[in-house]
Amino acid sequence: MRLTLRTVLAYLDDQLEPAEAREIGAKLSESREATALVNRIREVIRRRRIGAPELAGPGSGPDPNVVADYLENALAPNLVVELERLCQNSDVHLAEVAACHKILTMILGQPVAVDDDFRSRMHALGATRAAPQAAATPLPPMAEGIGDSRTTSAMSGLPDGLTRRTGLQRYSVIGAIGLTAIVWVALVVTDESLWTRRAPVDRRVAAAEVGQVTDELVVQEEFVTPQLADAAPVAVPQAPVANVEQMPNAGDLASAGENVIAPESVVPPPPDARPPMAPVTAAEGKTPADEDAAVEDARDVIGDVLNPTLPEKSLTYLVGDRLVIRRLTDQTEWRIFDVQDEARVGDDLASPEPFRNSYELEGLLELTMEPGSRIRRLPRAEEADLAFELDRGRLILRRIVDAAEPVDVDITTPMGVWRVSLTEPQSKLGIELIRQRPTGPPDSGRMAPMEGGLAAADGHVQVKLNDGSAVELSPANGFCIWPTLGGELVTQGNFPVPNWMQSPPPELLPTARNLLRQYRDEFVNQFSVVDSIAPVARDRRALMAELGVKTLALIDRYQQLLPALNSEHQEARLAAIEGLRVWLGKPGDHVEPLQEELGRNFRAPTTDVVARLLWGFEPTDLRDRDLSGNFITWLQDDSIAVRELAFYWLSKL
Repeated sequence: MRLTLRTVLAYLDDQLEPAEAREIGAKLSESREATALVNRIREVIRRRRIGAPELAGPGSGPDPNVVADYLENALAPNLVVELERLCQNSDVHLAEVAACHKILTMILGQPVAVDDDFRSRMHALGATRAAPQAAATPLPPMAEGIGDSRTTSAMSGLPDGLTRRTGLQRYSVIGAIGLTAIVWVALVVTDESLWTRRAPVDRRVAAAEVGQVTDELVVQEEFVTPQLADAAPVAVPQAPVANVEQMPNAGDLASAGENVIAPESVVPPPPDARPPMAPVTAAEGKTPADEDAAVEDARDVIGDVLNPTLPEKSLTYLVGDRLVIRRLTDQTEWRIFDVQDEARVGDDLASPEPFRNSYELEGLLELTMEPGSRIRRLPRAEEADLAFELDRGRLILRRIVDAAEPVDVDITTPMGVWRVSLTEPQSKLGIELIRQRPTGPPDSGRMAPMEGGLAAADGHVQVKLNDGSAVELSPANGFCIWPTLGGELVTQGNFPVPNWMQSPPPELLPTARNLLRQYRDEFVNQFSVVDSIAPVARDRRALMAELGVKTLALIDRYQQLLPALNSEHQEARLAAIEGLRVWLGKPGDHVEPLQEELGRNFRAPTTDVVARLLWGFEPTDLRDRDLSGNFITWLQDDSIAVRELAFYWLSKL
């Protein structure tokens, strides 16, 4: 069979014969584009508020009869190609065709069972209504329809937007438009302000004190009419600007020169609400050049107030496995990061397993993201050179030897903001963060402690939390675990340097290099990370499926992790469990999304069991006799997901 959109829909809705289904399934597993299409069909059907094709105008869809003929396999071949191309380019049309096919499959394949009593009542109701109609006198052929109360017009019952308008209705609309145009022209002609010429305006901005420019900025305007061009200008005092939002734009101030126009939105208060102000004149002993210098100083301060964002240092790719995924600030999908680009503020960066990558901060700092790490770059403070949020994983910060000054980095974690200062050249700090996971039902609020910590391998590092007291780290006492909420860092000495902090990094075995190369080929630039990697999570090779699941877990794609609980590979199932539990431990309401996705992947009795097992337990919970008996039942459940979760917790507890 040919692999077309119609055959894919028939395969997804179980409308093919067993032999044909096996053939299409084999083709889907071999074709990356076809697999991406299957994932896209499932995603657009579940997407909320996707809408429907318009009936008319731009973006309108094909005639519903064309879609019906396509689903019935009765459409001409040339029209089939055109309709499938439209569905390929539009999620709205693809969702419409796929949903119609699924609904028809459910209706035709699962006949509705009608109760006998209900059928008898319907027959009796039809016979009762048919009796008066049979007794009615038939109308003559030429008069058929005259006096008949039934609807005879084809336009009856349609919405107003689809019915034909009468001549009176059309002319009334045209008349209303014409009347509106006449009124508008009359208003323009009678507006004297549009036809009165105004002489050149000389306006200046002066600041009494530069340090309080936002509170004491005075705007001076002078208007001169054409009739009084030779007369002395009249100064009109203006009110001080109340807040920064009312101040003129810094770009306008910089480009206006001496003539700075005050914003028209600043309305002076009534005279009785403020003391009269004298016109701003040159002070004794000051030349026009001095006044211009004062105005320029005021402009500089205004620019600093209106543009508080500090310039960011360039964070560029340095070296590594060249496989980084990124999510831009204004986007929701993760895509492959072009190493030629710069990592900007607001971007999420992730280094999936088994890839390791490093970045450089303008000759000051080298930032290495170990496999399975994810960060988000944040705007930096004035005292810091770099700021980012560590979501999870392992990072290595190393001060470059050529950096003359200490390098300060702000790191945001669930516990607060850490200020890390690399005070010596070649100072090296390792950071590991393993997020909290729930250990009980969502209403219990029980969470496992944060795991990981800080380790200084070289040089000298200062660390402090939320502007607290600084802790000195060095190779002698350079190891400390994350403190509890509200606690302080406690250093520990005589620790071995972790393998992932060694320089150069450990050499990969040939099998690992081969796996890395094969997994890199699964990422496609034209597709998002989800479209590229979701099929890999179902790969027949256990290691490839595990890597796919870990990548989806790194970007919190719980929708694809729940199906992985039923994977044929234990490695993929365990990776899905860990990824889902990390997602459940992050801030936010996860109860409803979890229940909704569980309902799509498991049957009703199993959804509550899987949810309870995902939320987790503590050792004291096993003292409950009923819960202990449930574990025995869960270990014998038909679902591989339930059995794997039960064994997972018994091995931990």
